[in-house]
Amino acid sequence: MDTGFFKWLWRFNAVAIALAAASFLAMSAVFLISELGGLFYRAPMDDAVPVAAAEAPEVPLDLQLGMIEHPEGSDVMRVALRTGDRYASSYSKYPSSSTLNIGIVDPSSLTTRWLFPAENTLILQTMDILRNQRDAAGSESISAQASLYLVVQEDSNKDGALSSLDRAVLMISGIDGSGLKVLTEATGLSQTLMLDVATELLAYTAATGQKLARLDLPSFSLQGDAVAMTGP
Repeated sequence: MDTGFFKWLWRFNAVAIALAAASFLAMSAVFLISELGGLFYRAPMDDAVPVAAAEAPEVPLDLQLGMIEHPEGSDVMRVALRTGDRYASSYSKYPSSSTLNIGIVDPSSLTTRWLFPAENTLILQTMDILRNQRDAAGSESISAQASLYLVVQEDSNKDGALSSLDRAVLMISGIDGSGLKVLTEATGLSQTLMLDVATELLAYTAATGQKLARLDLPSFSLQGDAVAMTGP
């Protein structure tokens, strides 16, 4: 049997089917493009009202607890509450890596008492007043007598943030956080030096320069006026 005619007919049908499929796909693509264009196209509006950009959302505090400390010669422990190192401070009143509070931990009951109110506090510096003590056997040890804090509690420059640019105060308390009180305004805390059993020499920085003052430990108060340190 001569099959040449049927081979030719089969080839013709295959080509025709391929051309029809290609034509269908092309028409479908044109249809889809036109439909999608209608969905996304918006005619220009001469009287459109601009929409104000939304305010940035407030970023929640990324708070972390520092290492637990045991002040020398005391029966309490302390832990600092801080903002995280990568805390987004752009929308907050606190810089990153800031100390916001100090918890006083009672090891016997495992309870924690916070030194400052929950808000509006930025602790710039802390320092313990230490004393050498000798027991009946003649052994010496170091004991923490009190704690000093340089604290910002007010946005004094009205820039929406608490920082070292704001007015700060020097505060004192017992190692257990008791008797917390303000000593004076200050911008920095330098050092302390024992004068006698009850008196400490306090060196700090104020807006007008370096200051020296006598600190009475039993009453947590400054004795007399601070003296300015002058250069040669």
